[in-house]
Amino acid sequence: MYTAALSALSNATIIISSNISVSNSTWPRAPVEVTRNTTLRGTSLLSRPVLDFNLLVNMWHIPPDMIVVLENLTLANLAPAYFTPTLVFSQFGPLTERVWAFER
Repeated sequence: MYTAALSALSNATIIISSNISVSNSTWPRAPVEVTRNTTLRGTSLLSRPVLDFNLLVNMWHIPPDMIVVLENLTLANLAPAYFTPTLVFSQFGPLTERVWAFER
């Protein structure tokens, strides 16, 4: 029980209650270090709030021992995935390529 309580203290949940658009002028140049397990959750009062990344890359650095969960959100303007031109991309799901906003 005590271990579970300690684990709960190391987790963070951020409720997204409106559409958010991130821009180069408002986001730090260096990736933000994720220092605890984090959930970004869209509020149930909206139908999937939009989190617009505006094609930014390396927004967050997620260490191997940390987890980021995105729940009830619509992600928009993810950075383009870079893949071999000879690869038939349509055979894969849309999120099989790395999401470039997150660096691991």
